[in-house]
Amino acid sequence: MDKDREGRVWKFFEPVPAEPLKVPVKWPALKPPQWTMAFWGAIMVVAGLVLSAVLVTSVSWRTATVSGILIFGFGSLVGYVGPEMLPVRYTPSPTRDSKESRRRGPSPERRWFAEHVHRTVQRQYEKRAPRAALRRPLWMAATRRSRTTLANEIIEVYSDTGIAPSRIDWLIAWHAEDDERKWAAGKIKDPRRLLRIASLLTGVLGVVVGWYVALPKMLWAPVIASIALAWLIVGMVLLVAGQADVHIVRRYTHRAWQAAFDERFAKENEAFEKRCELLRNRPADAEMARWLDFDKFYLKSLAMNQYGLGNREVIAHAFLAEAAPNCRRARVSHGPSRFSAYTIWIFLLTGSGVRQMAVHLDFPTGIVKDPQRRAFRYDALASAQTTELGIRFDDGRRERLLPPTPADGNAQRRDEREAERGNESRSEKSFVFFQQFQLSLVNGQNILITVENLEEWLLRRVSEGRNASPLKMPDTSDLTGALSILEAVAADGSAWITRARARRRNAASAPLGRWSPGPPLPRQEPSGGLPTDPRAPGPPPRFDDGRQGGASGDQGVR
Repeated sequence: MDKDREGRVWKFFEPVPAEPLKVPVKWPALKPPQWTMAFWGAIMVVAGLVLSAVLVTSVSWRTATVSGILIFGFGSLVGYVGPEMLPVRYTPSPTRDSKESRRRGPSPERRWFAEHVHRTVQRQYEKRAPRAALRRPLWMAATRRSRTTLANEIIEVYSDTGIAPSRIDWLIAWHAEDDERKWAAGKIKDPRRLLRIASLLTGVLGVVVGWYVALPKMLWAPVIASIALAWLIVGMVLLVAGQADVHIVRRYTHRAWQAAFDERFAKENEAFEKRCELLRNRPADAEMARWLDFDKFYLKSLAMNQYGLGNREVIAHAFLAEAAPNCRRARVSHGPSRFSAYTIWIFLLTGSGVRQMAVHLDFPTGIVKDPQRRAFRYDALASAQTTELGIRFDDGRRERLLPPTPADGNAQRRDEREAERGNESRSEKSFVFFQQFQLSLVNGQNILITVENLEEWLLRRVSEGRNASPLKMPDTSDLTGALSILEAVAADGSAWITRARARRRNAASAPLGRWSPGPPLPRQEPSGGLPTDPRAPGPPPRFDDGRQGGASGDQGVR
């Protein structure tokens, strides 16, 4: 196995990271309705306070002084500590969905995007939580605000850009790692949080005490006192509804927030460059295929050693690979799906029967585990069934798509038309979404293999839009060859051995080596019109793959 295989395979399944976007810092601005509510709310609050002060002063100026100090002093303390305790209202970044998006309702794409982001944030932070049972709840409680803010910011900034949510997973992981480092250094813990909570409670209590002292002195004029309190309450409601407090707080903290987000954006760009550098040596699809082929060769040797077989005893072999449960998957454009773990089925066809072995292959490490072996005679095969779910396309004219034969005029006209259109291959006119192979034995046992599932491929191609490149299926020639051999063995039984051995003898006795199957080549006349020497070797013989009335290619199928 290549030395760098284990360190590179995981990169093949990583999505291309999306470049970070700057989180906008909202400038404090009020709309005309908000300005109107804030203006009249301020007038009513001032009028209510003045009228209350006149009522209290007319009875006792000392009570008015004490209550005024309590109300204004502790009210200022509440105004200073309150914005830090309510970041959802006063933070100038999008900590939750905007009112416009909530009003029009989330679209299905935005809802799916938001669900993915929330799941990823929760998973990344849980993965980095301390192992200790007592510290884990402390970590989740300390990062609760960070998790909520991060998820809402990413949803608000990235959901309408058309970027796939999986391309932002690296950014979420980076923020989780950053919080983990802060937690280890003791920086994520807020030592002043308890102090701020105590200050807020003290301020609210001081305001209540101030009004408790002032209210008895206002009862000598109950009607005027009721009007003053009503103005005060309604004015406070209008100020809160008009977001006058938010405007004032953001105006004084805007520069600090802007500098903080600029620093964060610079760090995200640095992390993005490191991520791209880390994925620069991502293996190509050809390397993944080469590594899988090497694994197949090794598994074939392993199966032969397990059964005590030599190379000459194996007439043919076949491989079928299916995705292991809960594995990662990815594919390049127009390429086959690759998986982080496979279930490899090896079929060794010998003179006495079939030797079959299934193993679990961890692709990054090449570790093979959980082997399952089964051997049976050819006459023990009852049937072979292949279930396919796919689409076959016509080529533009309303005519039947007939299988090609040398004497088929329909096929000849179709081939000419394909040549005019750029020699489009016939394999591009059909593709399979789902392919399942079932081999039934006479004892009632079944071998069920899901050899292809391209549903995700179809969904991805549809989502690429109308400007996508023409549809092209991944190559499944090895898969088709393996299924063809197994179907032929199930159909012909032990007679397949006779034809396979005859094929070997013909291949060994062919004067020019192995020839690819095809129609006989015409005898060419030499220049000058003299007849060809009848003793010259004729065209090579056509080889049989062991099936009734058919010929195709190689003995072994990878």
